[in-house]
Amino acid sequence: MSALAHVLASRIEIRNSVFLGRVNFINSIFREPLDLSGSTFRQEASFSSATFLAMVSFASAHFQEDALFDGTAFMKTADCSAASFQREITFAGASINKMRLSRAQISGQLSLQNAEFNRLEARWPVLCNHLRYDGETYLSLARNYRNLEWFEDADDCYYHYRRASQAGKSFAIREGENRKINWSKLLDGLAWISCGYGVRPRYTVFLSCFFILLFAFLYWQGMGIVVEPLNGSEYLQGQNEELTFLDNLYFSAMVFTAKTQVKWYPVGVYRYLATLEFILGWLLLALFLVSLGRTMIR
Repeated sequence: MSALAHVLASRIEIRNSVFLGRVNFINSIFREPLDLSGSTFRQEASFSSATFLAMVSFASAHFQEDALFDGTAFMKTADCSAASFQREITFAGASINKMRLSRAQISGQLSLQNAEFNRLEARWPVLCNHLRYDGETYLSLARNYRNLEWFEDADDCYYHYRRASQAGKSFAIREGENRKINWSKLLDGLAWISCGYGVRPRYTVFLSCFFILLFAFLYWQGMGIVVEPLNGSEYLQGQNEELTFLDNLYFSAMVFTAKTQVKWYPVGVYRYLATLEFILGWLLLALFLVSLGRTMIR
């Protein structure tokens, strides 16, 4: 079809049709609803800089080549539910009031760079592997999901944003002839491992379990924990050899959770290890509570 750069004032319904050639509605203005549901576009379909003043439907449509909506204004609802996009789809610079992408199938790259959307109904698993990285787009999507009360999608979107942002950083930065440590990269890595950027409380639980096991292993290998005899007699050399790994694991868990055992105590350098474990326990507990509150109390 040739370019139609003018105002279309009548309602258009072309359902379940097949467009064999290139579809071009660049700069067109649609004053009435447009219904192309179930249609198949064999070649590129371009609606760049078009304006839809009424509802438009691409429900169950099939785009076999690129679908271009860059700079397009959707003033009402745009229904793309169950649509199939086999190549690139771009909404770069588009203005979207409300768009439905539920059950849509996206095979190529999706661009939302510089797009403004009030309500975008598209689950994160549908978009995550196809969305072209743009920090502002990720953050806008996270806000969109929170407004829709799709909190798991918002958390997943923010998590992938931070992971993609971290991947673009290096551990060292060059300033003139000198190379310095990129502390931003290291802090991002720490935030990822410790709490999944604040949206994965289970990461804190896994890290806590790791530290408890690690310190238990160190106590056990170094025989750094002794138990005061029940009869009140003094500690004898070699008595700590009787403690099993499970005993040391018990002691490590008590230290980590700040539960002091009166008759269990570390000796030598293991006193400092126990102090370090105690501090880590408090820090991770606080981090867990913050992360849990962020994900459960909305």
